[in-house]
Amino acid sequence: MLKRIVRKIEGRILVCPPIIEQACVEFKDLNEYERIVSAIFGAINEGEIDLCSWTDTITYSLIGGLVQPHLTLRRRREMSPAYFIIAGLEPLVSHLYSDALRNSISTMFSEVLKSLNLDYVNKCVWETSTLPRVCVKILEKPAIQIIYDIEVEVRLLPQCENPSQDVIEKIKEVFNKVKPIFEDEVRKLYSSYLNMKKEYGKTLIDIDGVLTAYLRLLFVRRFWTYDDVRGVRRETPRKTIIALHEVELGAP
Repeated sequence: MLKRIVRKIEGRILVCPPIIEQACVEFKDLNEYERIVSAIFGAINEGEIDLCSWTDTITYSLIGGLVQPHLTLRRRREMSPAYFIIAGLEPLVSHLYSDALRNSISTMFSEVLKSLNLDYVNKCVWETSTLPRVCVKILEKPAIQIIYDIEVEVRLLPQCENPSQDVIEKIKEVFNKVKPIFEDEVRKLYSSYLNMKKEYGKTLIDIDGVLTAYLRLLFVRRFWTYDDVRGVRRETPRKTIIALHEVELGAP
């Protein structure tokens, strides 16, 4: 059932083709995650989606010498059961993800990085930011991941393309200073969640698997590409993972 979706149509059983085994949702804050969840449930409840596929409605503007009206295009991609699990994870994420923790991690990392006064950082780093993600990997059992990404956006300059290993190591040292705070806080959040579940009297969401929190450090470079078919320029980020810290919390 997790590998494929089974539907009953006019008395016949339809087994969808094999579909993707992983899905991730990125969000700016908890409110945006809740809006994404609401949109997924809304599409399901209103019958807007075919369970064998996922339909996105994309609205964008064509900007050339003249601003064109908004165009709405539909694209189809395979739907994963992971999206349904992501929507069902709202009680879990609302207790295990913290906007305050994200902000404190971002602030500390940025301030310590600037205090190093590295020539590469001063010339090449445009900004640092954090982006949370929730991922579900559907293997034998779902593996649920809550990911905090620290993104270091690097300018598109030739001298910024390949930082020296010494620079990378110094940036990793800043990351290492953030890790203990992250680990301590996510364990506190998990402990609070377990206590809340105990008081509630039953499991909020019935999913077997492993819950893991990740803190990742990424270098981000943004490139502009041109879409010949749609006639628009796209900003494409290229992300490289520099360091990763994993905290396995236990059962969801």
